[in-house]
Amino acid sequence: MMDFEKGLYAKLGPEGKDAFRRLFWAFREPASRLEFGARLRLVTASFRRENSLQPWNTDRGRVYLLNGSPVAVDYEDSEAWADPSLAGDNSREDIGMRGGETWTYKHDASLVLYSFRFLKPNEWRLVDRMDGNWDRAGLEAWSRTVTFGITDIDAYKAELAALK
Repeated sequence: MMDFEKGLYAKLGPEGKDAFRRLFWAFREPASRLEFGARLRLVTASFRRENSLQPWNTDRGRVYLLNGSPVAVDYEDSEAWADPSLAGDNSREDIGMRGGETWTYKHDASLVLYSFRFLKPNEWRLVDRMDGNWDRAGLEAWSRTVTFGITDIDAYKAELAALK
């Protein structure tokens, strides 16, 4: 969502939010909605352990919904692998054995990094590393305007104004 959309959405009641959601997708290309749906399905399946009710409302979920698949994911092991007393349940994937993840995206000629740190019991937090990561704002703006861009901004804003 663009900043002007976020501000309006927060002020709306339940009926206004329903109308907003309809307008939101009506003023975007159909391919945008299909792409968002595909990303949402992946986020729901992949990040359910972090937030079973709203996996999209996690740091990794939000980054994936906006930017899609990273070109690379690097993992950092936690110290628990070396000390069995710190280890968790190894009978299935134990995300606690990972201490961090870094997602790499390509934007123009730049590489954009998102670093996440694992916090127990089951949460991944975005570490805001902007050093050497100057084009992150550019990638996010591109994702908002190109991948999920508004087809007719003036007409869209006029329709939104009627929701107030």
